[in-house]
Amino acid sequence: MIKSKTTFALALWSIACSSASAITTAENSRIAHLSSVTATSVQQTTWDGIPAIRTSHGQIEAIIVPAWGRVMRFGYIGGKNILWVAPPESLKAPGFKNRGGSKLWPAPQSEWTNFTGDVYPPDPSWDGQAFKSDIIAPNSKAPTIRLTSGKWSGVGVRAVIEFSWDSDGAFVIHETFHKISGGPRRISLWNVAQVNYPDRVYAMTGAKTALKNGYFWFFGGPSPQYEGSVTHIAENCIKIVPDSEYSYKIGLDTANPTLVSISDGTAFTMSAKYINLALSPYPDGPDGDGFPVEFYNQGGGAIRYNEEELLSPLYTLHQGQSCSQTIRWTLSPISSDSDTSQQTVLNLLTPAAH
Repeated sequence: MIKSKTTFALALWSIACSSASAITTAENSRIAHLSSVTATSVQQTTWDGIPAIRTSHGQIEAIIVPAWGRVMRFGYIGGKNILWVAPPESLKAPGFKNRGGSKLWPAPQSEWTNFTGDVYPPDPSWDGQAFKSDIIAPNSKAPTIRLTSGKWSGVGVRAVIEFSWDSDGAFVIHETFHKISGGPRRISLWNVAQVNYPDRVYAMTGAKTALKNGYFWFFGGPSPQYEGSVTHIAENCIKIVPDSEYSYKIGLDTANPTLVSISDGTAFTMSAKYINLALSPYPDGPDGDGFPVEFYNQGGGAIRYNEEELLSPLYTLHQGQSCSQTIRWTLSPISSDSDTSQQTVLNLLTPAAH
């Protein structure tokens, strides 16, 4: 069992909460001391016996585990967890723990070999080191949870991740790399949300893309067994279907870094702001033609999940410099009617809707 080094300034922060009552969910074995709330709150809880922080706004909650630097739950209070969580038996082996949830890694992954000798797993200082946690303005109407890492080996950065809610009820994840040691380093912020298989996922392709069909196969397709995994439903809009039999990954050189996944009548939207910097291409593609959005399907075995990934441009950081990106997560109901559902998805994918 990993013991958290996290300390909490306060045991309970609850703002404008008129009443609280215990809830019962299918995950009560994983979540301790949760309360139903009607407004923004931040409070101490546990996750698998590890100190954690629960934050909620209205009917949506998130649980953050500073010891792992991850969001481990996101969903409606009393409802399904959008995020995939590794089964306990898969974590018993020594070495890297693929715990699930949402995390921040440095990109491009192809350059990990310079520090770790391979492209996987990540260096233990990047994923496996406890983060320090602080609550900023705990008594305000908009408290912020801040996680701060130690120095990440090789890349010489410190990661700071801040979690809050905006006035529209979106869960906001603001990520920053601070360059604190070593020589100049080219780096991108890589937000990876591991999610339970949705029914389908939607994304926009680049309007001026040179990629065949508007997306790039890292591996998997376009061989015949992947036919139907990615299809166009409208101009510059694709539908992605999880595949339990095969693994694959695609990248999109889109100017609209947004993914919408649909499951059980709920749309989970994660989005970032596109940054057009001529000297700062996105990772994983030819210069000027990288991928702000990537999607990975883990299939073909007992462990099955999707990774919905948003990446910042590549920055060359010198000591004292920093780079950031902001991710927004929302949940919204969606009709089972195909025509209505498709129009709702297109609205969610439209930047004006964010």
